[in-house]
Amino acid sequence: MLKQLFILVFLITCSYANKTYESACDTNNDQFIFSKSECINYVYEEADDENNLIIFLHGSWNEGTNILKKYTPLMEDLVLNTDVSTIVIALPGYSKSSTNVFQAIGKKGFSSLIYTKEYLDLIKDVILQLKEKYKKKTLTLVAHSAGASLGTTLYGYDNTLIQNMISIAGSYTTDTKNSNLLSANKTYKNINKKSKLILIYGDKDKISPPKKSKDFYALVKKEQVNVKLIEVKNAVHLNLELREEVMDEILELLE
Repeated sequence: MLKQLFILVFLITCSYANKTYESACDTNNDQFIFSKSECINYVYEEADDENNLIIFLHGSWNEGTNILKKYTPLMEDLVLNTDVSTIVIALPGYSKSSTNVFQAIGKKGFSSLIYTKEYLDLIKDVILQLKEKYKKKTLTLVAHSAGASLGTTLYGYDNTLIQNMISIAGSYTTDTKNSNLLSANKTYKNINKKSKLILIYGDKDKISPPKKSKDFYALVKKEQVNVKLIEVKNAVHLNLELREEVMDEILELLE
């Protein structure tokens, strides 16, 4: 009886906290979306294409980095060159996104957060809400570094959410012995075969070496996934997502 009472009190407390978080999140504009106790900050620019949407997921930066300021120029370039509405999402702990439940992935000790089911479910729900809010059916996810690792895992985790994926300098494996962690090498068999996947790596990347992308390419190719592998010459990890070669691949994909 005491245990049941404790559980009831715990659930009531969690419910109250969630309502408090939600009331503090201004979702009446195009800057915030509320999901799983987190208030997620984003920027959005509308374009003429009625069906397509591009979402960009960033990688690991120091906690508090103004991600939206950094990537707004990229968003504007994408809209200008593709005529597709584009969103940049700030993960928890970046720009004005909250850390009510989830810490910034760049914070010491939290780099593996992107491989947890709870974090995947958060980003999945955020993306789903954004697709529904702006009434877009076809999503192309463009992601860099840790965002690419998260995105490719999500790509197979829910194969109806993302229609096309451009993964830039991602890492596609994690500890296979830890059943609580999910990575792309555990979800790739569920990738929708009708979708398109582009893996991009820099030949001088020391953080996510070329072998990671090459190995994952070979893995998904065996599953008859529509996958393409692109090498960017003289490119390191930092700012690879801003290279002209990446924009060229996005344009070709959306033709």
